[in-house]
Amino acid sequence: MNYCVLVHISKSTISFWYQQEGAPFEPLSQSEGNVLPLYFYANENDFILGTNARERFLNGDQVHSFGNYFDIITNPSSFFNVYGNKKHVKFLLYYAVEQYLSHFINSVLYKNESIEGYRNNFPLRFVFSEDIAPKEKLLVESIFKESGYDNISSISYSKYLFEHLFNNGIINKGVPTLLLTGIDGNLYVELFCKSIENSDGHLVLEDEGADPRIKIMAKMIYDDAMGTTRMNLNEKSEIAHLIPYALDFLAQDSAIPKGDVTLSDGTTCWVKLKRKDLDDRLLYYEGDNKIYKSIEKLVTVNNISLNTAQIVLHGDSINTSFFLERLLKKFSHVAGVPQNTEYEVIKLLFQHISKTGYVEQNLPPVKSVPTATSLVPPVKTATAPVAAPPQRTVPPQPVRTISPHVVATPPIAAPPPRAVPPPPVRTAPPPRAVPPPPVRTVPPPRTVPPPPPARTVPPPRASVPPHIAAPSAKATPPPPPPPPPKASTPGGNPDLEVVDNNSMVILKYKVKSSAGEEIKTTKLKKTDFGKIVELVKSGSKLNAVSTLKEKTGLSLKSSKDIIDSIKIK
Repeated sequence: MNYCVLVHISKSTISFWYQQEGAPFEPLSQSEGNVLPLYFYANENDFILGTNARERFLNGDQVHSFGNYFDIITNPSSFFNVYGNKKHVKFLLYYAVEQYLSHFINSVLYKNESIEGYRNNFPLRFVFSEDIAPKEKLLVESIFKESGYDNISSISYSKYLFEHLFNNGIINKGVPTLLLTGIDGNLYVELFCKSIENSDGHLVLEDEGADPRIKIMAKMIYDDAMGTTRMNLNEKSEIAHLIPYALDFLAQDSAIPKGDVTLSDGTTCWVKLKRKDLDDRLLYYEGDNKIYKSIEKLVTVNNISLNTAQIVLHGDSINTSFFLERLLKKFSHVAGVPQNTEYEVIKLLFQHISKTGYVEQNLPPVKSVPTATSLVPPVKTATAPVAAPPQRTVPPQPVRTISPHVVATPPIAAPPPRAVPPPPVRTAPPPRAVPPPPVRTVPPPRTVPPPPPARTVPPPRASVPPHIAAPSAKATPPPPPPPPPKASTPGGNPDLEVVDNNSMVILKYKVKSSAGEEIKTTKLKKTDFGKIVELVKSGSKLNAVSTLKEKTGLSLKSSKDIIDSIKIK
């Protein structure tokens, strides 16, 4: 196997990447791209991962749509139906990942084969964000190992993050390091002393995972939006959803920041604020002391001198000049993670994977989880009846104590069959004893009506709001969607020019060659360019590069050069 698929999972998003031997890594994309919100829709023969599923969930479909995955898997009575089988909700992630692996086999390897013949040796690696607990990581791995995936493992993101920071002189080796990460409004603090791969201590500070100005600005946006729309959305989850808009409002060099905001239920409204109100509210902010005391306590418990420790700020919500200056008043060594770091860390991850020959060495035995669902065999692709292949003898597995978050569920049927679509053109099926599985495309949802045409579907966000009921039918219709954000550079950028051409945007950029500098152009829809700029605003440059490459057909290098040239006012 000279390839590998990498799956990066947080509590709010999931992303897919792959690399083939001798080639650079690429995003593994389907219709919605390679980075998707962690929402699922399952109804008999329909299984959907991403934005469409999130839209259904937020519009009130609590029967077939699922969010908050790592919370609902502890419910023993939570099930979903797919392909005629009733399954516990913990298998939602399994079906979603296999959907992308099947796409990889058909569209990247160009194999007209199902995932069944690949499970045993498929090189599959997981990377988990800081908000995933160790017991949750073990559960994810056990689901796949018990289903026949032997060549899998999880990789420490922090190890290669620190390696990149060491190589670039941002932090020093051999020094106790505190990694502060802001995710969905919460602050995750990890202390690394003996190893850069596993933390020696950690803690979570709820609602402290952002520059205080961002959180206050998000609250101001929420208050104004609720007054304008006369809605009553959940304040805590909605403020987490509005964090990216708060970053945009803070970046505006104006005494009255303003703009269109799309709420988590899809409603779009106009918001206008006063920067003076932000300054007044900052006078009452006391979160600094809470963060200082928590860091001091974590360091003291591990017998580390605070004067020798270094602090690393990771994540756009806390890696700001304001937050940095606040911490430097109390601590001597504080550094922020550069914005292009995610791309470089993923590159280091794949370099490590390729050195192993894409084979996980010294695999530990799979530990069985004493639940009925752990006895379910792997998913089978629907085919005509065939003779059963000889079964592989599996030695008895050691019994271990069930993790707190795994709850026994009633016995269930075998995993559902999955239909894997073949390539578009087939001259003749290969010689087989039975006909190939029927070609079927997943029809659009039939039981739930699509969203109203006037509603703007929000782009994937880092937050994962809980269930929010659909707005009343009497709610004021939202205004038309706003024009895409404008990208520019202070004083102009000689390497990139953006030209507005009706519904299209023309990008003019310079390319150096042996003949000198050459001006090239590419076109894309204005709406697509708007999405790309939004990704740049939120700090997701890697996702912006992937989207630009997909929409224009440019090379990965050209796409990255263009994204690096975009500066947001």
